[in-house]
Amino acid sequence: MDNQLQKKATGKPDRLDKYRLHILEGRGLSRQQHLMLTRYTRANTLLCNVFTRQQVVRKLQTEGTCNTTQAYQVVADAIQLFGDVAEASKKGMQHIFYEIFMKTAVKARMKEDFQASNRALENAAKIIKLYEKEDKGFDLAAFMKIGNIEFSTDPEVLKLQQENEQENFEDTDFEEIPDVDEI
Repeated sequence: MDNQLQKKATGKPDRLDKYRLHILEGRGLSRQQHLMLTRYTRANTLLCNVFTRQQVVRKLQTEGTCNTTQAYQVVADAIQLFGDVAEASKKGMQHIFYEIFMKTAVKARMKEDFQASNRALENAAKIIKLYEKEDKGFDLAAFMKIGNIEFSTDPEVLKLQQENEQENFEDTDFEEIPDVDEI
């Protein structure tokens, strides 16, 4: 893993590599480093909960974890460490919003606001496309539709069809049935 670390021009690992190693490989951190990782994780959690960067900075300040300059640095480092959720894929954003709606539904239910809970659950279901029909890939009803069937007892008609090589032609055995007058 060490050779995959982001390195500066000096060849030294950058300051976030120790946190990457802790997250990926479980390497130990000092007490101070663990405190910083907690701040990065908190900033990332807020960003995942659709807070803007400015809102995250203010939230970190009001929580008393750091001053303004440090808060901006924590947010920047969290984005570098965990990735920018604003740049996340559509599927990732779907999951984030789904989780938010599910949390909202639980909170509303705890407050016995069942209408708000139901709205949140409906929004969660829409996001994961629960109400949309699934494409099964094979439509049995379309397969079972019978096309035009042409039937003739005249051997000459069958010979003409065979000569013209019409599409969907199937040669079948037949038995001549005598006319009613002949019986």
